[in-house]
Amino acid sequence: MSVASRNRLVHVVVVIGLAAGCGVSTASASPSPDLWLTRFKAASAPAGWMLLVPPSGTSSLWFPPIMRPIKGDTYSVSAALRDRTGTILVYLNGGPKTGNPLMRTWPSFRLDHLREDRNRLVHEEAHASALAFRGGRGSCVIDDYVTRLADHHYREIACFVQGRSTASVIVAAALVNVWPKYGRLLEGAVEAWEVR
Repeated sequence: MSVASRNRLVHVVVVIGLAAGCGVSTASASPSPDLWLTRFKAASAPAGWMLLVPPSGTSSLWFPPIMRPIKGDTYSVSAALRDRTGTILVYLNGGPKTGNPLMRTWPSFRLDHLREDRNRLVHEEAHASALAFRGGRGSCVIDDYVTRLADHHYREIACFVQGRSTASVIVAAALVNVWPKYGRLLEGAVEAWEVR
C-alpha cells in the first residue's frame, strides 16, 4: 500500500470515528427540560424497543432494551435499569390514572403526591399543557426530588394524558447524575407513549 493510500485510509477511519462519536453524543445528550417540552413531538418507538401494556389495555409503554420489566402495582407496568447494587438508575411506569388528577392542575397534583410520599426537596423544573400524544392530549411536569429512603436524587417527567376512553399517567425518571446519559432515552419513551 502506498503512503498516499495509507493516508487516505487513515483519513476515512478518522472521519468515520468522528461521525460515530458525534452520533453517540447527540443520541445521549438531553436538552434542558423546558427546551424539550417546547419541542415535544409524539413519535413511534425506535426499532428494537420492547412493549408493555397494563392490564387495563389503556396505554402502551415502549422501553429500550437496556431496561428490564419489573414488578410493581397491579394496574400499571414498569421497566427499570439497575446498577450492581440494585439501585434504580432509570425507571419507567405507565398505566391508568389513580386519584383525581385534572389536566389543568396536573403539575401541582404530581408534586403534592411526591411530598405525600415523604420525598424531600421536591422542585418543579418545567411544565407544559395541551401536548399532543399518540391517542390523546396531555400535561407534563418535569421535577426533581430526593427520596425519603437512601437519599437518592431523581429527576422525572410525569405526564397525565386524556385518551378517547380514559386518562393515563406515565412517569419517566432517572438519578440526576445519570440524566445526561439516559435522559434522551426517557424523553423518547414519553414521546412514544400511546393512550386509548
